Amino acid sequence: MRRFVATTATALPGPARSIKDYLALAIATCGVGYLPLAPGTWGSLVGIGVYIVVRGAAMQFFFSAGAGRNLTLLHVYYGGDRD
Repeated sequence: MRRFVATTATALPGPARSIKDYLALAIATCGVGYLPLAPGTWGSLVGIGVYIVVRGAAMQFFFSAGAGRNLTLLHVYYGGDRD
């Protein structure tokens, strides 16, 4: 009869975190992936918020630049030629 002996596994200590690691964590949605409840959902919400802010700023820039050149909404938004 064989006997199995339970062994304990220990994790090896990893390298110390550098400033690059903390910077990457701050850039990557400020660490919301580490929240204990639904981390993917919170990360997606942060991504949607960033998209809305960036798109709004880009559209404001393009529309104001287009207004200075007498372009219509279709020219600015879809990149059409001005006839």
